Amino acid sequence: LQLLRERHEGLVYLLGGQSGRDVDKSAGCDKLGFSWQRGPDGGAGSPLLLPGCRVYYRLELAGETFDAGDHEVAICKIAVIFEEGGASDPAAQGG
Repeated sequence: LQLLRERHEGLVYLLGGQSGRDVDKSAGCDKLGFSWQRGPDGGAGSPLLLPGCRVYYRLELAGETFDAGDHEVAICKIAVIFEEGGASDPAAQGG
């Protein structure tokens, strides 16, 4: 999960209003000038992130997903918080 900045305004519908099953979000972001990059450790298992976001959250599922009609809902907990300079442990920040 990424907390976008104002300059990402053109990505809001692409990322939040469409399903990744229906559209290639990575290609769409790239087309709009926001190519995804590997996260802090840069390795193959590192998450893909949009450049220049305020903060990045790595989430873990905290239970089962449930059907909410036209979408599914997942309750998650924050496992790691990524910032431009690296990652931090949310437990160490009281979260």
